[in-house]
This record gives sequence, C-alpha cells and structure tokens, in this order.
Amino acid sequence: MANMFDENGNYNKTEWKPGDRITAGKLNKIEESLEAINNNDIERHKEADERLDALEEQKEAVEERFDELEDLVADNKSEVDTAIYEVHSKMDRLEQEMNDGIDEVHNVAETVDGKIAEVNEVADEMEGLLNETKAFTTNVKTEIGTATANAKTEIGTATENGLTELEDLIKVFDMEEVYKKVDGSLDDMETMVAEVESELEETHNKTCSFVNIMEFGAKMNDETFMNDSVFAEALKYCAENKKKLILPRGTFYISEPIILNGVDIEGYVTTITIRNDNAPYVMYGESLNNFKLTGLHLVGNRKNYSEGNAVTTDGLYLKGCSYITVEECRFIDCSNGFRGYGTYCGEIRRCTAVRSQSYAFHCTNSCTSLKFDTCVAWGCGGGFRFTSSVYMTIINPANDHNSAGGYAKDPWLPQGSGGNYLNPSPIYHFTGTQVSIISSGTENAFSPLIYMEGSNVVMTNPYFWKSDCYAETFRFINIVGDKSSSLDIFNPTFTDITNHKGVYYTRTGISVERPEIQKVRSNVYFSVSDAFGEYDMYNKDAMSVNNSKYIYDFSEYTLFENQIIPFISSLEDRVTVIKKTDRNVINIPSVKGAYYLPLPSGVLRFKTVGYYASSKEVANLSIISKDSNGNEIVLHGFQNNGEMIDHDTLLKLPAQTGIKYYFKVNQTYNGNTIQFSRLLVVAIGM
Repeated sequence: MANMFDENGNYNKTEWKPGDRITAGKLNKIEESLEAINNNDIERHKEADERLDALEEQKEAVEERFDELEDLVADNKSEVDTAIYEVHSKMDRLEQEMNDGIDEVHNVAETVDGKIAEVNEVADEMEGLLNETKAFTTNVKTEIGTATANAKTEIGTATENGLTELEDLIKVFDMEEVYKKVDGSLDDMETMVAEVESELEETHNKTCSFVNIMEFGAKMNDETFMNDSVFAEALKYCAENKKKLILPRGTFYISEPIILNGVDIEGYVTTITIRNDNAPYVMYGESLNNFKLTGLHLVGNRKNYSEGNAVTTDGLYLKGCSYITVEECRFIDCSNGFRGYGTYCGEIRRCTAVRSQSYAFHCTNSCTSLKFDTCVAWGCGGGFRFTSSVYMTIINPANDHNSAGGYAKDPWLPQGSGGNYLNPSPIYHFTGTQVSIISSGTENAFSPLIYMEGSNVVMTNPYFWKSDCYAETFRFINIVGDKSSSLDIFNPTFTDITNHKGVYYTRTGISVERPEIQKVRSNVYFSVSDAFGEYDMYNKDAMSVNNSKYIYDFSEYTLFENQIIPFISSLEDRVTVIKKTDRNVINIPSVKGAYYLPLPSGVLRFKTVGYYASSKEVANLSIISKDSNGNEIVLHGFQNNGEMIDHDTLLKLPAQTGIKYYFKVNQTYNGNTIQFSRLLVVAIGM
C-alpha cells in the first residue's frame, strides 16, 4: 500500500497489490460523485441567483411604474396621496417578504456549501488513512459510503426545499398580478383626481376674489368684435358673486358705453375704445358707492383737429357716486376726460387726460370732497373745471400744451391737441366753487391761468412757465361776476409769458371786475409779465399782500381839519387839511412851487384821488428820484382826466445809495387848485 501512489500523487498501477485496484476504483467513484454533487449544487446556486436577478429587475420595473404614478398625481390633493401611501405600504410588505425569501435561499446555499466542505474534509481524511495503512480501507470505505449517502440525502432535501420555497416566492411576486392591482389603483386614482379637480374648481369659484373677462368670451385687439354683451355679463356675474373683474393688457372694442354696477375693475394698461360717434361716454356709473377702477385707458370719439371738433364722448362719467377711487387711468380723445356730477368723497389718483377737446377733469352739480392727486392734463383744452362744487382739492397737477389746438407747431399733430389757441380755455375754471390747489405746474400753454366767478381759491406754489398769448381777449388771472370771490396765492412763479398780440386792454395780466367784493391776496408781491405793458394793471383795491405796511393812508375818514401833511417844500406854506363842503381834503398851497412827499424804496401801491382847477394846464404830478446833489429824474408821470385826479398803480423803487424817492406836486402857476381826498401809499414788497 506504501507504493500505491507515485511521487506526483497519482495511482502507481505497477506497484498495486491485490485489492488495490478495487480500492482505487472506489476512490475514483467517490471523487466523481463529489465532483458531480459540487457541480450540480453550483448550477442550482447559479439558477437561484438568476431567478433572484430576475426578481430584482421586476422589482425595479414596479418601482419605475410607481415613480411615474407619483409624478402623475404630485399636484393632487391629500386623497390621492393616501392612495399612493397605501400602494407603497403594500409594496413595502411585498419587498420585505421577498427579502426574507432571499435570505432563506442564501441560508440554503450556505448549508450546501457547508456540506460540500464537510465531504472534502472526509475525502482528505480518507486519503490520509490510505497513505497510512491498507488495513483501514474497509472502514474508510464504509464511512465514506455512509457519509456520501447522508450528504446526498441532505443536499437533495435541502435543495428541493429551497427550490420549492423559491417557487412559492415567485408565485407571491407574480408581476402580472401586481400590474393588475396597480392598474386598478390607477383607475381609482384617476377617478379621485377628477373629483379633486371638480372640488378645486368649485372651491376656486367660492373663494377666489376675482375673475378674468376672457372667461366670458371677450376678444382683444379685434376691431370687428364688439365686447358689449361680454362686459355686461361679466359685470353681472361679478356683482352677484362679489368678485373683482380683471382685464388683461390689450384693446377691447365696444359700440355702446359700459354701464358700471359697483364692481371693482382692474386693468393692466387695458384700452377700451368705443366705436360710436354719438356715444355720450365710454364708461358710466350712477348712484354707486365704494368701488375702484384701476389701469384703464378709455378712448373716445374725438377725430383729428382738421376734421372738426364735434366731440360728444366723455371718458368716465360718474353721477351721484360716492367713496370712489379712480387710479392710474387715462382718458384719450374725449370731450371731457373725467366727468363728475354730484359725486362726493373720492380720489382720482395719477390719472391723465390726453387731447380732451374741452377739459381734462370736469365736475359739476355739488361735487364735494373730491381729491385729484398727481393728475395730468396733456394737450387738452383746459385743465380743471369745477362748477358748484366745494371742499375740492388738487394736489401736484401738471398741465402741458393746453389749448394748443389749431397751432401750427402743435406737438400732437396730426391728431392735434384739444381747445383752440385763438380762443383758449383757462387752466383752472371755477364757478361757485371752493378749492385748494397745491404745487401746480404748467408749461407750454396757450391758456390763461385761472377764471373765477363766485369762488374761493387757495393756490400754493403755482409754477407757470412759457405761455403764449395769441387771443384777442386774454386775462391771465380773471375774476368776474357780481358775487364775492377770493384768490389767495402763495409763492407764485410766473415766467416767460409772451403777448404776441401787443398791448391792449383786452389782454391783461390781472383783471378783477368788482374789487370791492373780489380780492387777490398773496404772501409776496408778484407781477404776471411786462408783456402786457400798462394793461398789466388792475384796480389795486382788489390786491393785497400779507405783511403789507401802510406808509400813508389819508382819506375823508382819517383826515381832520388843519392836520399837517408831511410834504417837504422850500416855501413857507405848508400842506394842510381843509374842509370842503361835506368832507376834509388835503390842500396843496396855490403858490407857485414844488411840494415833495417822501417815499420809501421797494414795491409800493400808490393811489391818489383828487381835484384840480386851473386855467393854464393840467396838474403836474410825478414820482421822482433825487440824488445827493439835488438832481431829479422823473420815474412816473400822472395825467389827470379833466378836473379829476384818479390814479392807482404799483411802483418798483429799488434801494440805491444816495438816492431818495418822492411824490412831487409842482404848482406851476399861482392860483392853481390841487386837492386830494385820498392819498394811499402801501409797501407790499421789497
């Protein structure tokens, strides 16, 4: 037995003894059986791994399908999320069961590997026994046979059980069945999505505060489609459901005015153009309260200036409305841009009227407590016209190219501005109105500033630059009528006002028809323009300046007999007060000579009323300056009207070193009579 194997470990047949061949054959069969068992188990192990890989691929397919489902229902409500959660829960349970099965298969494989290792150990022991002694061959054979039989039995049983369990797991993970369940869940989820969408739409209708007019079939930028019925339907719906109406950016055409019903309307630079030459307005509201209009451009029926000025359409007409807000709207090519009639308690903010033929903003019939904030009149006839309206406020208004209609260099050509430069409307036209105007700005206008009748106006910081007068009648500030009026102006600035028609009494800077009841008051002295010459004058009784200082104020009510009046003269005779019939008058001595009444420098109002009698010439009255050497310069001369002396003017006497100013009365002949019943000198500015 010692020489049974050669030096390489192979059987050495030449050295075999009787019985060795049988033993070798047995050993070869054992090795072949072990190799067959090992190969068979490996193949079965591979098959199990392949089945597991297939299961993994199917699992990934299911997960991808569920990912798609999750994307499909990501935007739905909690009901859909609940359904997905349930499906995920089922998948988690199935995955756990599959993992448990995989663990069991792995355990079986480990068991097979362990048995194979045991067989290999037995084989190694047998080979060791064969090397030691032949006597143990029978026992080794018996043990090997027994171990082999047991190993086959155990391996077969374990393998069969593992395959059975694996097949059971595969049945559990039958993908067709899973797909059927998933498809059923999808059908359920689609039903739930439809229900959720329906509920969302219903919720939107109940809770959303606005609705878009396009939902009612409106058409934009289509001149062939009139949206009249669309606006009526949308406004009715919004009123019934308490919603705001939204208008997107674009142009809507209508053939009849839009009738408001108290619904808030919000546009986004939205143009509404009316195609009706006889329409009275683009948008109209009556007896409405507490509503807001925003971002609308209302276009009327005004044609080019060359085609005539027959304009009937106002932009927005509100009658008897209250607590209104009109914001960031434009009124284009209308008669009046905004029109209020008996409307009260409201704000018109950041609105612009463009090329209104008449006025940009026009209020009548007891409009009350309306505030116009940062509104613009651009190329309109006039700016603001209020009649029988009180507690009105205009803040930061801007007026540009007013009444430029017909002018050859009108910047709005060929469309043309509103108004008529030869017969201009004023920037502000007030009748029976109480109004405050703050920081008004006007430029490039052909219009006068203001027309007033029976009104009280406070104007703060008005700025007026570049006005051109081409009209036969032009009164920059004009107060008329038989009712009391007052215009209070604070810090005015009037520059570059040109009179292209020349000096004439119908073209004046300031005109006050009845100064006893109509007043112009200011905190500073101001002048409109030298372009009006002597007609930049008015009855100074109508004009007063805050902090004015009375230098002389002699009248029949303040003069008393024998009173000395401070005229200076080289003559011994003094200027005194004498009694004449029923009144006291200042009497200039009838002795040939000059009499001087000292005047201060500055801006003065100078007024004289008196009587002159002479067979020689008219009265010689003047305002002079005199230097330290006694040299005189006549600054202003007065002419009497027959026997009457009546002068009222403003004087500008600049302060100069060594220069003094006087009112000079020169008696050129003895026996002349010069008497004054009124002598007023008021310093109204420096």
